Amino acid sequence: MFPRILKELRAPSRITKIATSRYKVISLLVDTENVNNPLYDNPTDFLIKAKNYGAPQARHRVILLGVRADVEGVPGTLVRREK
Repeated sequence: MFPRILKELRAPSRITKIATSRYKVISLLVDTENVNNPLYDNPTDFLIKAKNYGAPQARHRVILLGVRADVEGVPGTLVRREK
């Protein structure tokens, strides 16, 4: 299911039938130079364990950040907090 979600988020016009931009789906955990690499579709690339980043909770989050394909800049990765 996850690869399908990524595919639809990257090209929403296939689903909505309305001409829209294409998107790069960015992980906040994996270096962004790998965005177009097929191995970048691993769901764990998007799984953020909140406690590792300073949040006082044990819950995990899946965060998908969409950036229009024509935008050059992309954010860096999160910095893990040491205990």
